[in-house]
Amino acid sequence: MRRGIFGGSFNPPHMGHLKSLEAIIKKTGLDAIHVIPSHQNPGKLKTEGPTPEQRMKMVELCLQGFSPKFILDDREIRRGGKSYTIDTVNELKKEYPKDELILIVGLDQFEAFHSWKDYPQILESASL
Repeated sequence: MRRGIFGGSFNPPHMGHLKSLEAIIKKTGLDAIHVIPSHQNPGKLKTEGPTPEQRMKMVELCLQGFSPKFILDDREIRRGGKSYTIDTVNELKKEYPKDELILIVGLDQFEAFHSWKDYPQILESASL
């Protein structure tokens, strides 16, 4: 099985997120995409606004009526603290050891990928 990983602050989630994910499924044939709201993005300053739980609820509402291949995944919200992709990838690798993991990032994050925590290890466990 081929699993996508799409994380973010989702503050707010919007149609651009959903349309991009639909296009990715159509073009790549992914079997599932885990949509994972971060508790706290380590690359962004904490700002006032919706709580992590409220952002999670917004993502849940946005996903209604879209592809059943989109899996709302609350692991980073439950984990709390700063949300590091390496931790999420490692957890998914343990849960789905036979699956291929594909990390989905926007261009802005792709350009900063070299600054992510343990990015070489991420690339050992997931395709980008």
